[in-house]
Amino acid sequence: LDAALGQFPDGVLVVRNDGAKLDRTAMLLGITSKADRPDLRGRFGEGLKIGALAICRKGLPIVIKTGVETWTPCVRHSEKYGAEVFGFEVTKGRSDCGGVEILIHGVDAEAWDLIRRMFRFLPGPERAGEIRVPGQGTLLTDPSEAGRLYAKGIFVGLVPGMENGYDLDALEVDIDRKMADPWSLRSKTAALWRAAMALDAGYVGRAMGLME
Repeated sequence: LDAALGQFPDGVLVVRNDGAKLDRTAMLLGITSKADRPDLRGRFGEGLKIGALAICRKGLPIVIKTGVETWTPCVRHSEKYGAEVFGFEVTKGRSDCGGVEILIHGVDAEAWDLIRRMFRFLPGPERAGEIRVPGQGTLLTDPSEAGRLYAKGIFVGLVPGMENGYDLDALEVDIDRKMADPWSLRSKTAALWRAAMALDAGYVGRAMGLME
C-alpha cells in the first residue's frame, strides 16, 4: 500500500490507502495490477496474501476493509483437503470507508518501532547523513544504516562488509525481497556514489576513505 500511514490507537496498527479499492481477485495468488508499473512497490501479486497469512500464524487478529466489504483472513481446517487452509471470510453491509483499511490488533509500541524502521517512507525520526539522487536512490551514510539495503524504501536485508546503507529505486530482488542480484547491487551502488560525488564534492573524501 503506497500511501501507507501507520498508527496504533489502543494497540491496533492501521494501514490506510485513501481512495483505493481492492477487487476480490486480490485474494488470489499471482494476481496483480502492478506488474508493468515500475513506479509502484510490488509486482508479484503475493504481498497482501502472504503478509495476512504471516499475521494469522502469529495469532494476531487482522481485518481488511475495502468498499462496503470486510475481509477477515483466517486459517481453518479443510475436510476436503485434510489440511489447514488459508482464506478470507467476506461480509458486506457496512458503510464505504472511502479507501482500503487494514487493521492489525495486538501491535504494541515496541513492535511499531521495529516496523517503522523497515519502511523509510513512514513517518519517523529525522534522518541525517543521507543524499538523494533522483532516479537512482538514496545513499545512507549514518552509522546506524551501515549495511542496510532498501528497495524503494522497503528494507531488504543486511549486506556484510558495507559501511553505508543504500535505498535503491530500481533494485531487482526475489519474490520474498530477501535476495538482491550481487552484480546489479554493485553496479547500482557504484553509480549512486558517482552521482553523489557529482552533487556534493564532500562525498569525494568519503569515497577515498572507503577505498583506503
